[in-house]
Amino acid sequence: MHLTAEGWAAARRLFEQDQLHVAVIAEMMEVTQATVARRARADGWVRHGAVRDLIEAGDTRGVARMVARLTRAFEIQIAAVESQLRGEAAAGAALKGGEAAGHVERNARTLGSLAKTLDILIELRAGIKDLEPSGKDEDALRQELADRLDRLCRQGRAAGVSGRA
Repeated sequence: MHLTAEGWAAARRLFEQDQLHVAVIAEMMEVTQATVARRARADGWVRHGAVRDLIEAGDTRGVARMVARLTRAFEIQIAAVESQLRGEAAAGAALKGGEAAGHVERNARTLGSLAKTLDILIELRAGIKDLEPSGKDEDALRQELADRLDRLCRQGRAAGVSGRA
């Protein structure tokens, strides 16, 4: 079975918040354990207590590794959204009415979620002394995200996508 974006979001919640085992999630979602584990690694899923446990143990290197992994996953997700939006803009008027509104709403939710993730990553990075600098500070990351969003909005308007649900 192939999971939708909403299905994967539910699986992620089960993993991170409910802290269910990968096998249980796989059974619930009717996919293999390997599929869930691969998705969790690729998207940087982290159980909510994991960061707290590392911080309480004083393992700043462990936290730094986790934050770096989450940052990479965040950057991959942003690139995927950009690619999808570019594809939709290139398709132009191929999406009509409710279908276009659904895509706009889903993309807006995804971008909102990614913006929250960025804020969390910035907070985590600020609390870690041993984190290797990526060459970008928090303001630069925010500005880069704003520039990307602005560029995508301009491309969408040029392709006739209103941006309204």
